[in-house]
Parts: sequence; C-alpha cells; structure tokens
Amino acid sequence: MSDPVSISRQSLTTARIAEGVLSQNAADMQNPNSIKKVIDYTSQKNGLEATVREAVNESLLVNSRQTLLKANELSVKHAFASQLEMNIGNVGENRSVAHLCAKLGAQFHTLANTDKVKLANDKNTAYVELSSFLEKNKAFADSIQKERENASQSISEKIGFINDALKLLAFSNERIVGAAKEDFSSVEQQRAALNELAKYIDVFPRLESNGSYTLYSDISGSQRLVYGNHAASFSYDNALVVSPETVFNPIKLNVSGSTVDVTNVLKQGRGALAADLYVRDVFTTSLQKQLDHATTQMAIEFNHTHNMGTATALRSTIIGDGIPGAATLTGTETLTAANMTGIVRFSLIDSEHKLSAGTGDVTYKDVDLSTFSGADINAFVAFLNSALKPGGGADLNIVASITGGQLQLATSDASLGIAIGEQDPFAETPVVSNIELGSGEKSPFSSFFGLNNLLTNRVQPNSVSYTQFLKIRGDIVANTGNGIAVGLLTMKTPPTTHDAALFGTHVAKELAAGIVGHKMSFSITDTLDARTSSLQEYFTSIVGNLSVMTRNFDREKNNAISSHIESAKLIEKFSKTTHKEVQDSMMDLALFQQMMLKVLASSLAMRDALLEIK
Repeated sequence: MSDPVSISRQSLTTARIAEGVLSQNAADMQNPNSIKKVIDYTSQKNGLEATVREAVNESLLVNSRQTLLKANELSVKHAFASQLEMNIGNVGENRSVAHLCAKLGAQFHTLANTDKVKLANDKNTAYVELSSFLEKNKAFADSIQKERENASQSISEKIGFINDALKLLAFSNERIVGAAKEDFSSVEQQRAALNELAKYIDVFPRLESNGSYTLYSDISGSQRLVYGNHAASFSYDNALVVSPETVFNPIKLNVSGSTVDVTNVLKQGRGALAADLYVRDVFTTSLQKQLDHATTQMAIEFNHTHNMGTATALRSTIIGDGIPGAATLTGTETLTAANMTGIVRFSLIDSEHKLSAGTGDVTYKDVDLSTFSGADINAFVAFLNSALKPGGGADLNIVASITGGQLQLATSDASLGIAIGEQDPFAETPVVSNIELGSGEKSPFSSFFGLNNLLTNRVQPNSVSYTQFLKIRGDIVANTGNGIAVGLLTMKTPPTTHDAALFGTHVAKELAAGIVGHKMSFSITDTLDARTSSLQEYFTSIVGNLSVMTRNFDREKNNAISSHIESAKLIEKFSKTTHKEVQDSMMDLALFQQMMLKVLASSLAMRDALLEIK
C-alpha cells in the first residue's frame, strides 16, 4: 500500500471516519475543540496531513451547507416580500392603499351643500372613487394569491430538483462501493448532490465505512432518503387554480412502496422549500387575513354611516343586505326581545321630499321596538306589519316581508319613496334603535337589515376572500337622484324632512371623519404587535411591516451568503496547509465557527420572532 493511490484512499477513509466521529453530535459542528479532537485522533492513528485536511474540509462543508441552506431560505422569502411590497406600492400613491381611503373621505367631505345638481354629481363621483378603491384593494388581494400560486409552483419545481439530487447521490454511492479503487469523480458527485440538496431541504447525511452516504430526512433518522443505491422520492400535486379558499395537496415521501405525508416536517426545516411553504401557508395567508379584516371594518363603517336613516330619491321598494353574521336570512334567526329598544319612524315622501299618505291613511308611523315580544325574525316581520297597518283608518301603505333571503319594505304607491328615521343627527340626544340577535350581534334597525348598505358581499365579514368579493350595491349606484343615499327623515313631531343637500353634507362629514379618523378604529394584530389603529393607519402598517420584513430578509440573507463564502475560502485554505498550520489556525477557526453560529441563530430568531405573522 505504498503507491500514491492506496495512500490517498487510506487517508480519505480515515478522514471520513474522523468526520463521522465529529458529526455524531450536531452541536460538535460548532465546537472548534471537537475539530481539534479529530486532529489529535488522526495523529494518534498515524493519519497523514491529508487526513487532517480532509477531516476539517468535511466539517466545514457541513457548516457551509447549513449556511447555504439558510441563505437560500432567506433569499426566497426576500423575493416574495419584495414582490408583495411592490404590488402594494402599486395600489395607490404614497405606497399605501390608505391614500385612496383618505382621498375618498375628502371627496365626500367637499360635497356641495347648496346646489342639488352638483351634490348628485359629486355623490356619483364619490361612488366612482370608491369603486376605484375597491378594485385596487382587490388587485392587492389578488396579488397576494398570485404569490401563493407562485410559491406552490416553485414547490413543484424544487421537488423535481430534490428528486434528481437524491438519484445522483444513490448513483454515486453505487459507483463508489463497486469501484476497485478510489473513484474521485464519484466523490465529487456525492458532494455535488449534497450541496444541491442544501439549497432546498434539511438533510442529515451519515458517511458509511464503504464510502457511501446514508441520507436521513431528520436528525433522529426516522426516514431514510438515500440508502446505498436506493433513493426515495417526493411527490406533490400542484394546484392549477389558487384562491384564498384553496387547500393545497400534501407533499408525500415515497419510500420502498410506502407513502408518508411530510409537509409539516418540511415546514419545520430550513432551505428554499421551507421558505416556499412559509410563503404559501403562513406569510401570504396572514396578509390576506389582515386585509380581509381591514376591508371588513371599512365596509361596516361605510354601511353604518350610510344607514343613518334610510331614503333615496324615491325608492318604493327597499331591499336589505343580510343581517350581522349572515349574508341572507331565513326568518328563523332568534332575536333577544328583551334587549330591543328605540323608536323607528317609517314614512312616505314624494319627489319634493314632502310627506304623503298616498293610498294609505297616514304619512308616517312610529314603531317602538321595545314592545316586540316575539322569538325570531319571522315574528318581528309580523310585528312590523301589525304596527304599520293596524287598521281602523290608521294604515301606512308599507308592507314588510322576507323576500329572496332579505328583509323587504315596499309600498304600492310607485310615485312615492320610503324614508326611515332612526336618529336625528341634528338633535342633542339622537334616538337610536337597537335590534339584537340571540347570539349577541346588534345594531340599529336599518344597519341590522342592511337596508341602505352601500357595500355588499356574498361572503361573511372577516371571512377569507372578503376583499375579493366586496362591491358597491348596484341599486344604490343606479340611484342618481338629488340626495346622497341616506336618511332624510327627522324624529321631530310632527316629522319634517331636511333639504337633501344639507343632510347629505352632514353625513358626508361623518363619513369622511370615519374614514380617516378614530371612528373607524379597530383592534389589529400585525407582524410586530397588537394595537388599535384607524383604518388608514392599519393599511399603512401593512406596507411598513412588509418593508421591514424585506430589509431584514435581505440583511440576513447576505450574512448567510457571506458565511457560506467564508466557509469556501477556509476549505481552500485548509486543503493547502500542513498539520501544524492547521493547529496554529484553530483560534481563527473557532472565531469563524462562532460567527456562523451567531448568523444561524439570528436567522432562526428572526424567523420565530419577527417574521411569523400572527
């Protein structure tokens, strides 16, 4: 065994045994004293300088792969965060969808208070602005889903690369075991396969005495990915169409004919594949949830203001828009009669906004909700009809019904419009009605049934995809009469009707204040903390947090890449040094190992603390 090839083979085998001793404990990889033990071990066993170099090289390669693994994970996250930051920046000026909220509020705030024609025009302009905002908000939500789709596609592609690398490792194992002499090209193939895998997933290799690698999916060794010339494979059926409701297929590991769902194991790992899973299942879904929450609050506040009494330029039929917690109603929903309060005034008005009885007996009726003693909405509808048409020459020509899953109020006098008064915004003590479900949700009468909702949705508030399906009610936008579509009736006795322009301006100011002020405040949970913010602040916080996340991703990615480069430099250096030079360099190596440990710890801490959106 004096020929160079035999000596090299003996040296390499001894080095691999030493590397195996070193890698028995993952913590040893960060401990330079362990590397010194390897050096001492090889010296005591009469190992050659090449043995020392190879042992150090192998340990550094493992560290290099770990830093590369984290670098690739951060690189993927950074790319997605950057793309989403760019998308939300395209939604409106100042890199914030909040800009259009403020702009819309200003538009309502400046509605004319004298010129009825201009008021109608400005009202319709404001509706156009609102429609534009909804489209841009939806575009941002759609871009979030597009990134989910991209992440899913990326997972599918990476699964292919991983399977190819596993096959390459198994193939090179077979060549090494079957070779009559050391096959250095196969050794390089082994390393190439391991380095390729280090881009995507956590793997735990064990070097066998015959020169082959056994590869495990976790440190406990519960699942073998490669054993000798046998390679497992991953499979993933990518979703062709992605929406907020999409539930993705699992990633499966196929080993010797058996199939195991390893999605959660891969999520808990590191590397580009874990990053894709994080983007697909955590990062984007959390953003969608935050956006749906913000959009829900916006719609609630718009509709609440729009239902401050109900009237338009003569609607003889007013149709509701669901009830709290449900897009439609059946009539069997339980009401808490004991908690129902307030007086609701129903009236009929003509084109001049003057009270008119039409074919009925009276021009208005006051209904005291506290006198309701029924159990559900069907009983409440019967209660309303009894109060509106009591007979004896005191009937108001309005009929309530549940039609098409909505509360409907209608008059047979087509030339008249229905007006509902619940509170006088000019009174010192507004009269507010209250209807309460058995589940506890409650609101004033018009808001409860959504009689004059400006915004409508087929899905429930705060539901996933709420942003995508929110729209302006067509029957509201189609009404281009002289008044902004809000209540005109006061609660004075006898009742009077405000000038449409005057009332419209008052409600416009309320709406503007609600959009940009604290009337639209609600509790949020963002990436950094939980706090109460206005709608505008909340949208801005989404943008700000994306920017912070993008910068942190980029910084940590660059740190990990730098560590990987330093590893490569040290590998090259130690491959050319003598045994003594290696020992003299132990202090430098210790410092480097500590630096890599800090980088990895910092990266993991960032993932666990900053980047996880609750």
